[in-house]
Amino acid sequence: MDMKHTVMIYASPELIRQEGALTEADVLWTVDFNRDLDMFFNKRKYKHDFDQFKTGVGRLRVTFDYDNKHSMEDNLAFVEAIAAKHIVANSGLNAFGFTDDKMSIRRDQLHIVFSQADAAPLIERNLGDSGFFGQKGVLAAKSAPAAGYLYGATTEVATDIAWVSPYLEPNAEFDMHDRIVENDVRLNDYVYTSMGYMIIDYRTVEEFMSLPVTLYEQEVLKKVYTRPFEAVKEIVNKAKDVIDKDNRYLDKIKSKFGDDALLIDNNEDKAWLPIIPLKNAENDFYLVLGMSRHCSPLRLQEMHSHGYGKDIPQRLSDEELQEASQYRKEKYGR
Repeated sequence: MDMKHTVMIYASPELIRQEGALTEADVLWTVDFNRDLDMFFNKRKYKHDFDQFKTGVGRLRVTFDYDNKHSMEDNLAFVEAIAAKHIVANSGLNAFGFTDDKMSIRRDQLHIVFSQADAAPLIERNLGDSGFFGQKGVLAAKSAPAAGYLYGATTEVATDIAWVSPYLEPNAEFDMHDRIVENDVRLNDYVYTSMGYMIIDYRTVEEFMSLPVTLYEQEVLKKVYTRPFEAVKEIVNKAKDVIDKDNRYLDKIKSKFGDDALLIDNNEDKAWLPIIPLKNAENDFYLVLGMSRHCSPLRLQEMHSHGYGKDIPQRLSDEELQEASQYRKEKYGR
């Protein structure tokens, strides 16, 4: 992990207290900042203040709803997972000290070391492992937005927790003291629109990153999505119109997710995003299920030539494609 920043997180049964219906868990954390990566913090219009790095060891007190259907280890894994997101997110503790919300930590430069074995797969998910997520139930669902935010980061389970030993003593002093309620960890990075709050979770980001056009961009055009969550968030933010009928893609979504499903349309980025309202929510909350990205016939032709999106039909004939290509060359020189 030489070219990554390492976030180390520790929680244990000894650091849990129950207060009535709610439970508090102290999560201990520290970041090993890789200063060889400093160059990636500065942009043309943004100069990072490295004095804002949160150094030392912190204690984050998380108030959460303990799930008695699951073991202590399962609950602690959930707490560690949401704590990881809160520690690094600009909307949370902002451990990297960004002063511009247009900037955030590159997920491909982020490595998270958990103390609880099942925290890692809650973040770095294998959606094909239905047994694991079925067993975790609501804890998996409640940690999905955190996993979406951290998409692209790598994880592992600690084999050495020597760093935390001095901070388990009764009179240990911490460099940082913070607290958060589990619901706020999720709400902090919901996308507010005129319709209500849009929830981006792991599956949302995974769907985007697995689209044929996104794979083509990455594998052929060598585009690197360093912050996948923010890429999806930007597309969601610019989706202004609602499609609720007379659309074959919507019909497909409704048949799979129910008649409450809708599409929101981002005309600028040529994307449709299927959404469903959350039941029993006091306000308007919608889960973004994924997206469909449209591309021009010429881009689709390029994708087909490289083996991408073969199941997407080309709507132009060969003659029309040749005319479109000639027009592009004359207008744009390419």
